[in-house]
Amino acid sequence: MGYAGYVPAKLPPSSLTPVQTALFLVSSVSSLELIEKLVYNAVVSPQEPKFKKVRLGNPRIKAAIIDTPAALEAMLAMGWQQAQEGEESVLLLSKSLSMAVVHDVQEAASRAKKAAQEAQRTAQRAAAAKPAALPGSDSRESLRAMLEADRRERAARGPVSVGSVAQPLPSAGGGGPARIRTAGEAGLNSG
Repeated sequence: MGYAGYVPAKLPPSSLTPVQTALFLVSSVSSLELIEKLVYNAVVSPQEPKFKKVRLGNPRIKAAIIDTPAALEAMLAMGWQQAQEGEESVLLLSKSLSMAVVHDVQEAASRAKKAAQEAQRTAQRAAAAKPAALPGSDSRESLRAMLEADRRERAARGPVSVGSVAQPLPSAGGGGPARIRTAGEAGLNSG
């Protein structure tokens, strides 16, 4: 129940902003974490010019933003603009960002982590549910052929017809039978 017995209102789900929509398309957790760091630095220190420019030639930035699908589009949706400085391609921040954008990136990273964990769990469940195959057996027919070959091999051996024979124990001195004493002879168990 809501406040004073009122039924809580069921509001329709809020529509996503363009930034949230762009971030939703980025599935790489490492890319979202790097984007979060870049955006956070730009929000916390808006006067620092180094946080308003991202060099796309940097290998780490290139891997996380340029080579990752939808990551560059997400940066552009947040207000970054692609530009050339000399021979180098950069992203420049054209407007000031708020902490709401940082929270959007954090939420997208959290969603991507959960999706990756769920995909990993699903793969583990699928691997566990799949019956373990014997090495070299690709189908039921080959497994049946292996079982039949084992059956023929056991039949060729025949039953065990030779029993075991008791062997004398070696003596301590090397000659003659071993000297074994019973507990009664040793004085044990005599009441």
